[in-house]
Parts: sequence; C-alpha cells; structure tokens
Amino acid sequence: LADAQQTNAGGNVNIIAFKDRTNLTITGGGEIDGNAAGQTGWTGGRLQTDGGLIVGHSTQGNTNVRLERLTLRNSLSNAVWVRAGNARSNYIYLDKLRVFACGEGPVVEDTNHLWMTDIYVDDTTDVMVGDGIEPSDCDYVVIDRCICNASGATSMPGSAIDLFGVRYATVSNFVIRNWAGIGIDINTSSDAIEPTEIVVGPGSMDGVQYGFILKGGKLNNIKISSVVMDGNDNATGYGIAVASDDAETTGPVTIDNCTARRFEAGILIKTISDLSINGGTYIDNLGAGIQ
Repeated sequence: LADAQQTNAGGNVNIIAFKDRTNLTITGGGEIDGNAAGQTGWTGGRLQTDGGLIVGHSTQGNTNVRLERLTLRNSLSNAVWVRAGNARSNYIYLDKLRVFACGEGPVVEDTNHLWMTDIYVDDTTDVMVGDGIEPSDCDYVVIDRCICNASGATSMPGSAIDLFGVRYATVSNFVIRNWAGIGIDINTSSDAIEPTEIVVGPGSMDGVQYGFILKGGKLNNIKISSVVMDGNDNATGYGIAVASDDAETTGPVTIDNCTARRFEAGILIKTISDLSINGGTYIDNLGAGIQ
C-alpha cells in the first residue's frame, strides 16, 4: 500500500477484494505489504475489523476460493478476512500463507468446508490485537501444520487459534510459541453456535498463559489428545481451563495423554459435566496438577 492511503476520514483500505466469486485462485509466490508505518493520516492503530490485505465479501457466498503461497505483512487490520454474508461460502482453501505484524491473522466466517494448512503467523513487532488464526461459525474445518508465534510481543490479546462456533473440525500438527495469552480457545459463537465434534492434536505450545480455554454452555464431543504444553512458570494460567467463566458447561469433553507443566495448575476444572481425563502428565506446576 502506498503512503497516506488510509486516513481517519477515509477509513480502512483493502488491497485485494472479491465478492461472490467461484473458482478464484490468488497465488504466489508474492508479497502484499500494508505499509502500516506509512499511513500517517491514520491514528486508530491496529484493528480487529472486517477489512484487511485480502478481503472476500459475500451476499450469495464464495465457492472454491484458494489463497496460496503468499506473504502478508504490516496490515493495520487483518491479513485475510473472508466475511460472512446472507449465504454461506463453500470450499475455501488457505495454504502456505506467511503472516507478519498484522492486526489479526487470517479470519474466515460462515463457511462449509474450510482448509487452513501450512500457515505461519508471527507478531514480530508487538502489534497484534486479534487472533492468529480464526474460523468463525464454520463447519467441516481442517487446520493442519500451522505455526503461531509471537516473537516480538510481550502479551497477546487474542488466541493463537480461535475456534469460535466451529463444528466438525480437526486441528493437528500445530506449534504455538511465545504466545502470552490463549493458545486455543473453543467457545460458543456470538450467534450461539456451539462447538461440535472437534478433535485437537497432536501439537505443542510453549510460553502460553493458557493452553486451552473451553467454555460456553454446550461442548458437543470435544477431544484433545497428545498436546504438550509448557507455561514457562506462568503463575496465573492453566494448561487447560474447562468452563473458565464459571458458567455451567456440559460435555462430553475428553482429554487424552496430554502434558501440561509449569502453569499455576495443569488442568483447572470448574463447572462441567461429562468430562474424561485419560493418561497424561501434569507435573512441575506451581500448584496442583489437576485442580
């Protein structure tokens, strides 16, 4: 983006935008730079908003859209935002994206069949205000081989991976590093869509405040297995916090063969029914292994 394109009066500027497209591919190698430092007429800072470097609008839905092998950096808002509309999108593929110093990473809303694979997100300059990777109100989701890093940040307001009202999803082979916030958030969405049939693992987290937060009423068959979490002597967080907002939550939720160490507690359990914990290692925490 050229200097002085985004101003307080003009509002958010998107670099590539599409709407209701079928069989669209945007591919690299290539780089899109939002030139945040050059937008001197903008005083709003980084935003978690419905804009970004690549934005897909929808009234009838987007179908078979591929964003591949792109480097996206220095956006005042999102790297990618495929927005909700009057109709759901279908078959959205995000593959081999490299995201640096954006207000939020890739966000995809209201989509059936979503792939987010081999994505690297890094907050290199302590500017992110949103999530690293977020599918929102999406069904049939695959997140695989993704890395969320906060190499230049001191605290992270959002989650590394935010599963917000997601149903029928697998999250595997992930790495989350230096994310001084929530690693993976599994929560009911603002449209009251409950998390359903989500399988997470294997994966690893290091330097997170919370490995997982699970909350929001009904959690419909959530399985977490073979995830290794290290809190780096975090005195105020947990490897897995179940029903952390004190609201009554029901499962089933299953936690199998995970490791959580150097947190306040390995697993914090509040108000949930139908929870199973099988195997795992919850030692070297500042308090209890399971609380």
